[in-house]
Amino acid sequence: MTNDQRFFPRAARIFSAAALGILIFGTGLRAEERVIFADEAISIALPLGWEKSELNKDKVLAGFATQDNRTSVFFTRFEATNQSFMVDLIDSTLANFEQVYRLENYSKYQKGKVKGIDGEHNAIFATVEGTHEREDKSTFEMKFYLLAFNVENRYYLMQASTTMPIREARERQIYELIRSIVAK
Repeated sequence: MTNDQRFFPRAARIFSAAALGILIFGTGLRAEERVIFADEAISIALPLGWEKSELNKDKVLAGFATQDNRTSVFFTRFEATNQSFMVDLIDSTLANFEQVYRLENYSKYQKGKVKGIDGEHNAIFATVEGTHEREDKSTFEMKFYLLAFNVENRYYLMQASTTMPIREARERQIYELIRSIVAK
């Protein structure tokens, strides 16, 4: 066989394998997508591998989780008339967590901004780690990421969580999701 004759069968096998890979794996993959919710008041860039979650669907504006359900994010909305409500919102959320988790490693509240259509909106952010003890005395650990922000008199709480030990890629996805929030 000449070199030309050996090249074509090899090339055909390579292209066939690539086409098969695209057929098998390509149909299940999607690029990061922008999701709009809360009566079109909030949008986020949903990371690859995250899907809409039905958990707490009657209590939240929207919820999303990874396919393995080890990492999730939920958004809720509140009405108030003062900026200090954001601190109260995170404080009360932490108080609720204390009913279920032994909390530790509280971060200080950090001030920030959330992108908006016509400018930026005030926000505060905090993290905390918690350990939950089940009835059988086994435990599991979580890290929570809390972001409160306001748009006029509407206040939103974003609560994300992931199991510990924390996978660096998951934590990066949570921070990218937070940075992707656009509110109007």
